[in-house]
Amino acid sequence: MAIEALRSDLLKLTENLLELIKERESVVKKVQDLKVASNLTCFDPIREKYIFEEFKDLLIKLSLKELFAVSLIIESQAGEHYPKWSEREHLQTTQNTLIEQINPLMLLQLRKDDFKLLDLKTEIKASLE
Repeated sequence: MAIEALRSDLLKLTENLLELIKERESVVKKVQDLKVASNLTCFDPIREKYIFEEFKDLLIKLSLKELFAVSLIIESQAGEHYPKWSEREHLQTTQNTLIEQINPLMLLQLRKDDFKLLDLKTEIKASLE
């Protein structure tokens, strides 16, 4: 296959990916609006564990940087009532590593050794168990 054909395939895949990200954002907004209207908490660790387990076979194949990208998309779309993992608010101390910016529930499900490296705040540890 010629390079131009491959580049064309990449452009189409990138376009599809970006459209899906925006579509996901729209659905997330509707879910968040329903949660707020029903006085439900916007962050549900049990649901997150289920989601990461559901997609474990796909997520486990991703690099650390790709996991960070997925975690960041989830965080940025979830809104103000969702933990800011990327800002390391969940940590007592930080080593300024990439794993510290990834949703710890994702790490717990997919990369237990990396999860163990996190120095989580006590209240965060309790909410993740």
